[in-house]
Amino acid sequence: MRLAFVLLPIFLVACGGGNTPSITSPTPIDVNQQAKITTSSTVDFFVGVKERFSKELTDIITSIFVDGELLFQTGDIDLLVLNSCGGTKHITGSLDEVTSSGTLNIAFSDFQYCRYGGTYTFSGDVTVQVTTTEPYVPGGNITIPSDYTVTTNNLTVTFISTSFGMYGTIEYGHDTSNPNFDTITLVKNIDFQNSDGTASFTNFIYKFHHSSDAIGYHSGYWSYSYAGRLYDSDHGYIDISTINAPAACATIIYPSLCPLDPTAAGRIVMAGDNSNALITFTSNLDYISIDSDGDNLYEHNMHCTDEGDCL
Repeated sequence: MRLAFVLLPIFLVACGGGNTPSITSPTPIDVNQQAKITTSSTVDFFVGVKERFSKELTDIITSIFVDGELLFQTGDIDLLVLNSCGGTKHITGSLDEVTSSGTLNIAFSDFQYCRYGGTYTFSGDVTVQVTTTEPYVPGGNITIPSDYTVTTNNLTVTFISTSFGMYGTIEYGHDTSNPNFDTITLVKNIDFQNSDGTASFTNFIYKFHHSSDAIGYHSGYWSYSYAGRLYDSDHGYIDISTINAPAACATIIYPSLCPLDPTAAGRIVMAGDNSNALITFTSNLDYISIDSDGDNLYEHNMHCTDEGDCL
């Protein structure tokens, strides 16, 4: 259960509990082999779908522009930043003085990111290629990236006693073309690796929709969706698609700004080798129904708590 072992600590720091699975397969499954959907593989892939670290990394980068070291900064940049939680980040590169586009390198050295009751430690470099920018708020004078690509081939992340390397790219996009709703899109082509195995995301698209507010403050309405390929070196790959995006809406505050029905449970499908799993998201529990033999009948049912325990 390599994907769960590699990524579960990240899931737990966000959700607060759970049991780390044991390692069972000594030989990695070929990346081109489609996985069988079983109770054990579904739990592992479910952990991968819920992976939050990619979003956390882009939040760190966006915050550098919004309320951090690059607020109002353009031109040549060379900043060594001491982190209040511990460690440093060294930001170098250049941003165009007119468009604010350009290329930055962020070198993390034992950088402590304290969040959700736990701490990630980063060491290594990421390159940030900023292509377009936008005002942080309409009419404001704070400019932030609206499209950028994060690339890394040597970033190491540690949580508690688990460390892993992160390799590949994350494309970040912020779409404000709808006057009522913003959309943040992450396209992940990344590997998480350590001695216990590999978890890979290929053209894995995470979209987060929210009512138009400043980035990071999502009042009124939000929803999210998943699509793409997820590989676990213990099982093979599956393809993810969203049937109905999970949504929430403060209807009392924004009664007319809810394009999706928040009372309709969100559902995604994991498609494997002649097998599939349907995941239904609700406010307290996530329900999983498994068709392990492709007969369109669900032979197994589980539910997973916010603590990451599936029964």
